[in-house]
Amino acid sequence: MTINRRTMFGRFAFALAALTFPVVTPLDAQVSSDRDGNWWNLLDENSRLFFVLGFMDGMHLGNDFSFWDMTDQQKKAYLSPLTSSYTNMSQRYLSTVVAGQIRDGLNEFYADYRNRSILAIGAIWLVLQGIAGIPKDQLDQSIESWRKNAHHIEVWIEIDRWSASGRY
Repeated sequence: MTINRRTMFGRFAFALAALTFPVVTPLDAQVSSDRDGNWWNLLDENSRLFFVLGFMDGMHLGNDFSFWDMTDQQKKAYLSPLTSSYTNMSQRYLSTVVAGQIRDGLNEFYADYRNRSILAIGAIWLVLQGIAGIPKDQLDQSIESWRKNAHHIEVWIEIDRWSASGRY
């Protein structure tokens, strides 16, 4: 039985793909398991835009989740402060911002190698603060804090501290 070159090449390519796929897939998954700057830099521009759009849609769904499962009594007690806070923050940080602007801000933010360990959710918060006109020295302090505490819960405590202080 004679095997032509095309058939032999096809079998070789299939075998190579079959052997390579299990090795490459876990490495790719490991690299992109954290949605940080390294993950962001692996994405093409359309994927980046779709991520930001999904994030923004998720914010609205998260807002709805905040009260959908509440009893009427709980809604009376908590709904007003929740919706008030969401509305105020949305107006302050999102009312004049479009997804492409956030994507561009993230591109610039993650161009700095020191910011790549910061998760995308934190980076979006920092970018939104920059777009909103937070004084540069305050924004730089906040970025430095996020760099030091990337992947740690203390970062969320920092957000709460900034929110409570009203220094936006």
